[in-house]
Amino acid sequence: MKIGILTQSIAGNYGGILQNYALQQVLKSLGHEPVTIDHYKSYSRIRWIMGRINAFLHRRSVNVPFPWYGRVGEKSILDFSFNNIDRTKSIKVILPEIIDKYGFEVLIVGSDQVWRKKYNKNIETNFLSFAENKKVKRIAYAASFGIDEWDYPEDLTGRCQELIAKFDAVSVREKSDVVLCRENLNVAPTHVLDPTLLLNANHYKKFFKTNMLPVDDYLFAYILDVDDRKRNFVNSMANAMKLKPIIMSAENNAKNDDSIEKWLTMIANASFVITDSYHGTLFSLIFNKEFITINNSNRGQSRFKSVFEMLKIKERLLLDFKSINIPSPLDWSLVNSILDFKKQESIAFLSSALNK
Repeated sequence: MKIGILTQSIAGNYGGILQNYALQQVLKSLGHEPVTIDHYKSYSRIRWIMGRINAFLHRRSVNVPFPWYGRVGEKSILDFSFNNIDRTKSIKVILPEIIDKYGFEVLIVGSDQVWRKKYNKNIETNFLSFAENKKVKRIAYAASFGIDEWDYPEDLTGRCQELIAKFDAVSVREKSDVVLCRENLNVAPTHVLDPTLLLNANHYKKFFKTNMLPVDDYLFAYILDVDDRKRNFVNSMANAMKLKPIIMSAENNAKNDDSIEKWLTMIANASFVITDSYHGTLFSLIFNKEFITINNSNRGQSRFKSVFEMLKIKERLLLDFKSINIPSPLDWSLVNSILDFKKQESIAFLSSALNK
């Protein structure tokens, strides 16, 4: 079947692009023809200026492109998505006509906080409002709110209740999302894995760039929101482990070589990983790397809690990082067995939903 995928707009986001890629790969393995609806966000000049001011006040890099001149994100990152993700023509507004134009028989919305109001200006679109009067199968795969509190106003809640009632199958990514859907949208969704976890480590190895690796053993830190406290913690942990610290940040990915390929390679070959990123955490799990995650509540704490509770490794989520403690090695046989079981469940949900 021809499937249209609706997720966050393609931009300079490692995890967002890779979860999109992974879902396409799984759908292709099931014999379908997935295409991502390539919609992009546009920002006003005022919003861009305010973003630069905010970045400066937080001592962040302001070396970012003007959004109205093109996509947000560096060319090396965007090239990965353009080379590896099948997509529609780039559009700003999704209209019903896209279903007929591409012959979509199924629409899948997910994953990556697609139902978080803060990140989606027109949230109804992510509940497939544009397909309301179209004869097409509707599926939510690993849709995520990112937070564990309901923040939709009453009128929006009612509208989303109407839209989600038309779905043929609904699954969510976090355990807390199951509760939010039951209590606010009158549906009982299935809990599934993020798409990136549906592919094994060997699948991602084809993207490795080993020529980018440092000579010394290293601690790799992928930090979305860099500050002096996190930087000092990374350096102290590296010193305690006698490893070279290498910090890669979403804030300084203006470097031409900070590609998705490099990011994957650096995680997979690190002696230890520290991250405050959800997908930084997931790829540490995929590559069986010893790691700790610094809690990042601003970007959605419930995402981290759900994974760590499922895998019984809550001690690897740091709510505070005042002291330097090197954790005992994880029981990877237990972690992998839980992931393998949940992976089978997740793919079974997807296959069943498509074949109803």
